[in-house]
Amino acid sequence: MGRDELKKINSELNERIVKNIKTLLEIKGISYYQLQKKIEKEEVYTISPAHLNKVLNHPTENSMPLAYLMQCCDFFDVTLDTMVTASLTAENYFQKSNDGTQKLIDTVALIKDYDKKLHNAENLSSQEKDKERSQSSLFIEDPNNNLFSSFLQTYFCYFYPTVSNENKTIDSILSGTLTLEPDMDRCKVTLKIDTKKEKNNNKIYKTYEGTAVISSAVNNIHCTLKSEEIGEFCYIIFRHFHLNFALQDCHIAAVLSTSSAGNSKERYPTLLRMFLSREEISQEDLKLLAPHLWLNYSQITISEKGLLDLASISDEYDKIVRDLFSKTESDFMYLFKERDVISLAKNYLENEEIVRFITELRLQSYAYHYNKVSDTVETTVRNLLISLGYYKNNM
Repeated sequence: MGRDELKKINSELNERIVKNIKTLLEIKGISYYQLQKKIEKEEVYTISPAHLNKVLNHPTENSMPLAYLMQCCDFFDVTLDTMVTASLTAENYFQKSNDGTQKLIDTVALIKDYDKKLHNAENLSSQEKDKERSQSSLFIEDPNNNLFSSFLQTYFCYFYPTVSNENKTIDSILSGTLTLEPDMDRCKVTLKIDTKKEKNNNKIYKTYEGTAVISSAVNNIHCTLKSEEIGEFCYIIFRHFHLNFALQDCHIAAVLSTSSAGNSKERYPTLLRMFLSREEISQEDLKLLAPHLWLNYSQITISEKGLLDLASISDEYDKIVRDLFSKTESDFMYLFKERDVISLAKNYLENEEIVRFITELRLQSYAYHYNKVSDTVETTVRNLLISLGYYKNNM
């Protein structure tokens, strides 16, 4: 239905209603002014005499309010059908039977009901807003919040490559920067990694950008980053603690990323640790940092040769190692590569049985179900670097 058609229909209905009201006024022997006064006496909420005058005298331009039309039905004691019929006359007019039928409209009750619904809606909206505020207070995104104050800086970051044949030595540790900075109402995060590769004598960097959110419930900072260039996401989580407004010295973060391609096009989900420091770490000191980037656990597994190599560093180390040999329970540990086990198992088992054997072997092996970055390792690394002369200007 178009606008013109709707206008014509409304105009026709208004003319019918006005004609019928005038007919009913003649039957009752009263004027429209008397009608209005009688309705005003009975009803708390109704239209003004001036409004009624406009509707009655200019029906094509002024619509009859539905609420007032229903009030007229109640006053004249007729049905709504009667008020809109095209054939009402004094001869065929009849009143509703007095059967105790309720009024068509009770404006007082309607207003009370509306106010009640509005009040309930406002209360619900207020509760929802309180809930949203409560939820938002758990996840702090605004970099102007004081909890961000000691983290907005550029960290030097260090981590092992995600390609196994590239992370065999201390020298293989990759470096880069992780910058947290205000960006209007969010904390922008930029990770820039030195790939140790060059093109046209220029260093090649991998860059990820995203945002950081502080979870006040678990006291962690969550960084969600992505690289549009290579189509890759990276997630970095590290502990949040706020003692004063001084910039934080260092953190060990957990990183969820994708393995570098290497010589293969296959990319795998990868877990690793990353060290973040507000001061750059020298190549000489990186070797002391390296073991804390491994996925260590509370128990230390080491070969006999490794312990003897450790003992040869100094007399004090030698004494500690001798005590370890004599005062702790020892056990033989075997280190196998899975591919070597599979190769040997093929001599005795079918392919589907090899999978079961590897599973049973894993069940008997020594492995943790998860790895966490505890405050012990963060404190150890920070104290180690302080002993080497780092972070003196923030103490």
